[in-house]
Amino acid sequence: MPAGRPTKYCNHKDFYGVSGIYALHCPFSGEIRYVGRSKDIGKRLSKHLSLSTKDNTYYGNWIRSLTEKPLTSVLELTDNTASREIYWIKAMRNSGARLVNTGAGGEGAPDDSVFKLTSAVKKMFRGSKNIKILCDQVKQKYNQSSEHERILMQGHAQRLLPKV
Repeated sequence: MPAGRPTKYCNHKDFYGVSGIYALHCPFSGEIRYVGRSKDIGKRLSKHLSLSTKDNTYYGNWIRSLTEKPLTSVLELTDNTASREIYWIKAMRNSGARLVNTGAGGEGAPDDSVFKLTSAVKKMFRGSKNIKILCDQVKQKYNQSSEHERILMQGHAQRLLPKV
């Protein structure tokens, strides 16, 4: 799919309880600017605007800069959301999309390696003003690492996290 205007946008209310990959588009150009994943697309899309008012990230700044709500589309219905989000972000970037996603995708779920790594960083640097910067650096390093380096990072994070 090219980075330009899609042929059809969707109403997020039609996707409550539906798992898959979605996109947020600039309401003026139609350009895809954000790719996300959710086990409940409708619920997640409805939260995007309310969360972005407090979100001091590239994504949050983009949402606040708009004078109209972003347009939405569903890219793929799937239960395999983590790997498919990675696929779609890479495909969109390769097609020239100027995404506001800061990671490669697939991060965030509690069973994800990146989530465990950032949790370990938060534990180690509790109270630090630089936690967000450190977590962003960990995400970036993880996404650029070889498989061997990722395994070492995951093992280190597991040693730092409390046993449940």
